[in-house]
Formats: sequence, C-alpha cells, structure tokens
Amino acid sequence: MYRLVIVAFLSLLCITPTPAQSWELIHEAPTVTGSPGSIDRILDLCRVGDSTIWICGGVNAYIAVSYDNGENWTDMSEYIPEQISSSISAIHFITKDFGLFSAFNNASNFEVFFYTENGGQDWQPANIDLQNSEPNSFFAAAEFKFKDDIEGWAIRPSSPATVLHTTDGGRNWEILLQDNNEIYRHIAYQNGDTLILNNWEHLMYSYDGGESWEDIEDNLWQERYSAFFLNRQRGWWAGRENQVHSTYDGGVTWDTSYVATGVFSDISRAYQTHFVNDSLGWAIVYFPIPHEGVYVSTDGGDTWAKQNPHIDNPLRIKVYGDSLAYILTIRPQDEIGKVYRYRKRKASCLPAGSVSISDSSSLYPLLSWQPATGAYDGYYLQLGSTPGGQDVLPRTDVGLDTFYQAITPLPDGVELYATVLPYNHILGAAEDCGSTAFTTPVCPPPIAVDTGYCKGSSLLWLDSLITSPGAYTFADTLSSGCVQETQLQVQQYDNPSTNIDTAYCAGTSFYWQDSLLAGPGTYQFGYTSAQGCDSTLLLHLEEWPAPTLRIDTSICEGGSYAGQDTLISDAGTYSFHYSTALGCDSTVQLFLEERPNSSTEIDTALIAGELYDGQAYEGDTTLVYNLTAANGCDSIVTVYIDIVTSTYQPQQAQTLRVLPNPSNGDFTILALPQATAPARLQVLDSSGKRILDQEADLSSDWQLPAQGWPAGLYLLRAEVDGELYTARLIKQ
Repeated sequence: MYRLVIVAFLSLLCITPTPAQSWELIHEAPTVTGSPGSIDRILDLCRVGDSTIWICGGVNAYIAVSYDNGENWTDMSEYIPEQISSSISAIHFITKDFGLFSAFNNASNFEVFFYTENGGQDWQPANIDLQNSEPNSFFAAAEFKFKDDIEGWAIRPSSPATVLHTTDGGRNWEILLQDNNEIYRHIAYQNGDTLILNNWEHLMYSYDGGESWEDIEDNLWQERYSAFFLNRQRGWWAGRENQVHSTYDGGVTWDTSYVATGVFSDISRAYQTHFVNDSLGWAIVYFPIPHEGVYVSTDGGDTWAKQNPHIDNPLRIKVYGDSLAYILTIRPQDEIGKVYRYRKRKASCLPAGSVSISDSSSLYPLLSWQPATGAYDGYYLQLGSTPGGQDVLPRTDVGLDTFYQAITPLPDGVELYATVLPYNHILGAAEDCGSTAFTTPVCPPPIAVDTGYCKGSSLLWLDSLITSPGAYTFADTLSSGCVQETQLQVQQYDNPSTNIDTAYCAGTSFYWQDSLLAGPGTYQFGYTSAQGCDSTLLLHLEEWPAPTLRIDTSICEGGSYAGQDTLISDAGTYSFHYSTALGCDSTVQLFLEERPNSSTEIDTALIAGELYDGQAYEGDTTLVYNLTAANGCDSIVTVYIDIVTSTYQPQQAQTLRVLPNPSNGDFTILALPQATAPARLQVLDSSGKRILDQEADLSSDWQLPAQGWPAGLYLLRAEVDGELYTARLIKQ
C-alpha cells in the first residue's frame, strides 16, 4: 500500500529556468499540505540516459522525475511506501525502469533499501544481510556507487559506518565493512574493483571491490567533508576553514588552497568538490551565509571564483562532464529544497543601448546598464577612445554590479566609448559586444600668469602672501569635475645695475639719450625698470682712434698695382680711405716703387748639326728665354745662333732706338743715317717665335705696326750693312 501525498500543485511541476545566470534554477520542491514538515532539502540526483533526471529528498519523503532534462517535473512521492515518512537520502536508477532508493523505515530497520522495476510506479524492499549487526543499528545509506548494471556499493556514514555491496543491481546487499568508531563520507573514486573511501580523518583504499581495505596516512588532519579523485593519484578533498586540498600522489601529501575570500572566510566550510579534468572543477561552500554558493576553478584548484547566482545552503554537486552539473540545496531560508543546473554556455552581450550615462556633463559620470541575459558571473567595464577600446579605463571587473561610478576624472572634451562585457569564469567574456559613445565636457584651459615682485618686497595673490619666486598653482574644482587651474609663475625682480661698454670715434661727439657726454669715462643713470623696480645704468665710454696705415710696396717695370678699385701702373705715393671694424675713419698711405725688368743677349756660333741646350741646329736661329729675375720681375735671355762653315767671330749687337716704348699701339724705329742698304727686320715674342720677318729702309724713321699684338715682351732684331741691331719692345 502506498501513501497519497496531496500537494498544492499538480503532479506535473514546471519551473522556467532563469537564462541570465551560470546556474539556473530548474526545480523547487512543492509545498506539502497537511504535514508537520516541508520538503526543505534535495539530497540526491541521478541522471539516466539523455533526458531523464530523478531526485529525492525530504524532510517528508520526496521523489520527483523529469523526462525532458528538467524543464518539467512529475512528483512521484505518492508511490513511496507509506512506512517511509522521512527523507529519501539516496536514489539511483540503472535503467529507465529499474532503480532504487534508501530511506529510514519507521516499520522495519531491515527495509531501508527499495527498488523499482517499473519506473517508480511500484517499490519493493531490497534484502540486506545484516550478518552480526543489530537490526536497530542500521539506517539509510547516503550514497550508491555502481560499477555496472549489477555490481555496486552503498555507504552509510555512521552508527555504525558501513560499506554494503550488491551483485544483482541492488535487490540483495551484504556488509563488507563496518566500524562504530568511524565516519564514512562517501566513495571518492571507483574504477573497476579499485575504491577510495572518504573517511572522517583519512582515505581508505581497496583493490578487491571492498573485501579488504588499507588506510593511507597523510600530512594533514582535518575533518573531510568530501573527497574526489580523477584517477588513482590525482585528487582533491574539501573541509573546514575554507580549504580545498589537492594531491598528486594518491593522498600521501596535499597542497592547500582557499576558496572564499573576505570577512568570515576562515570559518567557511568547503563541503564538496568535483573536478572533470586536471584543471576544471567546482567546490560548494555551505557556511556561513555571505560565502555560501558555488565556486569554480580553472587551474586545478589553485584559485577559485564564485559563480552567479548566490545559492543558499548548497549541499551537493552532481557533475556529468564539463558541460552539465547540478546543485542540490538543504534547508534554504525559504525552507524549500531546490535544484540548480549548469550548462556550458557563453556569456551574451547586452542589448544595444543598454548602457546609460548619468550626468554626462561631469568628468565623474555614473554608468549603468540593464542586467545581462546570458550565462554570466559578472561584468567587465572598459572605456576607450575607440569602440571596444580600453586605453582610458582598462578592463575592470565590477562583479555583479550593474553600475559604475567613475572615481578618477575622465579626459575632457573627447568622445569615449563604454563597453560592458558580461563574463563567466569558465568561458570568459562575451565577444564583439557593442559600445556606447558619449562625450565628456570640455574643461577650460589653465590660466597662465607671469608676475613678480621687486627684491625686498612680496606679492599678495588672492589670500596667499608670496615671498619666494617659483611656480604656484591655484586650483578650483568646478561643478563638472573640471579643475580650473591658475598657473602663477612668480619672479623676484632685482633692482638691476646694468653695465654698458661703448665708444665713439676720435673727433666726433657722443650722445646718451638727451645727454652730450664730454669725453671718455664712466657715467651713471637712474631708471624705473619694466617691472617697476629701481634700476641703475653704468655707461663705460671709450674713445676709438682714427688710424693711418703706411704700406711700402713695388711693381715690376710695365706692371700695375690694384688699390681698392684703382689700377696703378706708375710709381708714386697714393692715399686710400676706409672705415675700421669699429666704424671710425682710417687712412692707408701707399708708397709704390717700380722695379726694372732685365734682358740678356748671347751670341754663339755652331757648326751645322751641332747641339745647343740638347737640340741640334742646321741654320741660324734666335732663342728667347722668359725667366724671373731675383727681384721677381721678368728677365729675358736672347740667344743668337749662327751656323758657320769656317772660322767665325760672333757679331756684337748694337742698340736700336724705338719710341714709344712701352707702347699700347705701334712702335717707331728711329733712323740709322749710316744705313746704305735695306735692313732685314725680325720680331720674336717671349717664346722665341718669329712674328715678323721683312725688309725695311732704316735710313729714315720707320713705322713698326703692332696692332693685334698681345701685351708682353718682344725682341726686335735688325741686320743693316753687316751690322746687328736689337731692341726690347714692351707692348701694353
């Protein structure tokens, strides 16, 4: 016979999951009418197949099932045998139809395990071989752990602590281990016949399915609420004082981390932990209220972060991989047991336009936004000069607050972009979220003031008496948050004494302002400076002379001297006038002399083919050498070569008179009255080249045309009546 449970709801229960949190509420236990207690706890959950979930709890016996992953629930409590009046402590389904539960039986201590073969429509008591145990000493089990469809274990925590074993799916049970002095929490690991039992103070290992056990002593002592092992070596356990411990050596040594933070965190109780791999795992904190909830670690338990929402009095976590887990609660503040579900979902961006800027005329705006609609554990806020940027306010974790008050002034007069990124601790922040643009007020620029005071006095600025030079800033905060600065640059003005060195040229006068100064010396004048301070000027006056400079120099005969812009070709005394570097008159006197040029003639006779100066000659030749004399002027050497065939006496040359010489035009050869025959005239330039060779009648003056001759020195040669005459011509 089964009891009939009358509830305030239909047997088909439905609760709409909250999509805006990492953990969503999927079930609340119904309110029981006509009963001394309520269903204030959900103690166990079992998932079968892809969509079926069984839960159980109390204080009044309670079982419910969902066939659609928790979207809708059916209360199955009416099928519980009526002798079961307290909580259902554990439930396990092997198939859709076959399952079992454990509870306290008011009628029989032998009948604490029940099984069903028709999906919970009918329950039969399982057989328990108590062996030598007292019947009244055995109560409900806290956990079922099955190896396969037929072999499994059950744990009863205390009075006495017991491990039971079944090999027929739970219809019959035998006791493997029992101890009145121990507390068996649960089986922390099972793989084949290898079991790790979470004891009160330590771990117990069995390698033969529970027939024999050995204790593992470790480096810690603390009450262990819950242990969990991924494999034989890697495991964690949760306990008092806000601690989760981890091991890499099967429980011999442990490292400790702390879950909750803040006030009273040292008395928090990490009640259970479960990891899906070496990095990702959860821990539940059961006490005290500020720290209650679910915490997640993504680094193997080194650090922990609380997930959203705050869950009141979480008791147990059931994990099915990294994408699905459930939290069961006990005695929450509203006395209604609850089931929360985690699904691996990314955080979603806020709807466009969700961010509001309050008091945009201030540099300290208040930013607020609507709550997120995705699986989030908090919000990041960032401010930047471009959409999605964070160069103004780097990404800041504001927790679950939906507002942010700027505590430092934002840059003024710019367009900024506020980006709110919902995040969860496992998958991180939402991606590609939009930004809200706003413009900050333009602050007035600083006012720069340059001022000062005379030495020996002070400066009064507003209410401040300034007695030292330097930079002073006076700031006034405006209602917009802008700071209006007055930047005061204060100087101490000297009562200056200025020295000026100057001069005037001899023979002139010197005025200073309206004063004609009498002569060289030091003069003192008094002024008021541009800053209003007394000023003294000392004028040191010199008289600069007007110098005369003598230059003695010379030119070669027929040469010239360039003085200023004047070309001088005659010897004499010349005066030139200049201004000195100081601006005074200066006279230069030039004494110019003329140095004579020199000429030498050499007559020589050679036999035809004989060498002269390395050259063989066959006929008469005249050679002219243009040299520089010791005085720096020209020296012309003329060599007359006569080719003889017999004994020969060289001719002695006579001077031929020519006027004008030097000449810038033609030359006139003065007559040789004794000439009886035409003369042979030859003219050679300074290189010895013959430029004229002709006959001339020198019995009277004869005009020698020289137009077109380059300026220079020439040799004139005339043979008359067997006599040789020469002259040196200078063409200007």
